[in-house]
Amino acid sequence: MRSIARRGPDGSGTWSSPSAHAVLGHTRLAIIDPTDRGAQPMVRCDGNVAITYNGEIYNAPELREALCSLGHQFDSTCDTEVLLHGWLQWGEGVLERAEGMYAFAIWDDRVRRLFAAVDHAGMKPLYWKHNAGRLIIASDADAIRAVTGAEESIDPVALRQLLTLSCCPAPRTMWEGISKLEPGGMLRWQPGTRPEISTHWRPPEGVDPSISADLDAFGALFERVVAEHMQADVPVGAFLSGGLDSAGVVYAAVRAGVLPKCFTLSMYGQDDESSDASRIAQRLGLHHIIAPAGEDIARDLTSYQSAYDEPQGYSALLNATRISVLARPHVRSVVTGDGGDEAF
Repeated sequence: MRSIARRGPDGSGTWSSPSAHAVLGHTRLAIIDPTDRGAQPMVRCDGNVAITYNGEIYNAPELREALCSLGHQFDSTCDTEVLLHGWLQWGEGVLERAEGMYAFAIWDDRVRRLFAAVDHAGMKPLYWKHNAGRLIIASDADAIRAVTGAEESIDPVALRQLLTLSCCPAPRTMWEGISKLEPGGMLRWQPGTRPEISTHWRPPEGVDPSISADLDAFGALFERVVAEHMQADVPVGAFLSGGLDSAGVVYAAVRAGVLPKCFTLSMYGQDDESSDASRIAQRLGLHHIIAPAGEDIARDLTSYQSAYDEPQGYSALLNATRISVLARPHVRSVVTGDGGDEAF
């Protein structure tokens, strides 16, 4: 937990199952219901069922209403409790109903069974290692290596993937013996068995040719999705460049009645989009903070490296780290566009 404390600065907690078969830990970044009622691990059923979860369920209000109609009672307003009650009501069927980004693990001591899953796009990672009858899972490979003593060797196939693709796709990781769930993946495990890996969602094989492009329908869908992403009980900001993707996100947020504080890095030379970003923010009536990107990459590489547990060849991560440092004193959560200019 100390190894991932940077990912959850707002609190931490642990829980041990009555059977002593499982221990869950959590470091929290509090976005929805930041009170102690939303603390994790969250436990129900007389202390026999617990969840640790990272992400956000965007249709949690609708799921909460459905669960209340089925007799469930809630102690908090956070989506963690919605996910947990959804599991108690529907089991794995909760994944068919939940819309969002997530990685979670639930231990049910009544049947001594673990269930874990990640969202359909794999936006929230979940790493795992099974060795000598022990299963270790975490949202960060560094946490697993902290438990094992960093005994894992570099996986040579993963290294070739990194040098070819600039990343190591799931299910491999850079370390032999440590795997990560693929997008739409889930894991089942009971002590004395090997983990069972499967998927709860797969992308369609192709596009239905009878469906025509409807730009009006897309606009309505895009605005609804952005509005869902703005759900928070803490200030939400936006990374704003001069591109169409982040400008579209910010515009949709304003249409939803949210005025995010915007952050932009000013670059050197022709790559600078800060003046365009400033005009967009001014046009939409948004508070805008601009800061220079900086030049001393070598000085900052150590902090960049510690922010990501697996090496990646995506150079924009340097600026992502810099702009996060700029935004952190002002907001707790941000939305952004990344790589969508061509589509827009």
